[in-house]
Amino acid sequence: METDRKTRVLVCDDNEDILELVTYLLEGEGFSVGPCSTGDRLLEEARSANPDLILLDLRLPGRDGIAVLEELGRLMTPAPPVIILSAQGGESERDRALRAGAAAFLGKPFSVDGLLYLVRRILKEG
Repeated sequence: METDRKTRVLVCDDNEDILELVTYLLEGEGFSVGPCSTGDRLLEEARSANPDLILLDLRLPGRDGIAVLEELGRLMTPAPPVIILSAQGGESERDRALRAGAAAFLGKPFSVDGLLYLVRRILKEG
């Protein structure tokens, strides 16, 4: 994506390996990435960074991903699109996330191509 400002993506996952992998992949695609490992930190970053997209795990220490997603909707108008990344890939978890406002849900483990495709698709729609 060629723009004057790099597309800003925040990634929140308490699994350090996933956080590093997703950050590496997105930076390799030219995105500006802000990694964080807690929902509270993500909310702080979102207010100051004005991200174009957020990738968010459901299972986080303290506030879970659904609570963070709902809080983003209250804090930011309009809220950036959110892709939920979760090993809790059951239908009920997916439905909960989409009802709470997620733009998409991607189960772990995920393919690199699948993640990058979804990120590009959501950014184009937004």
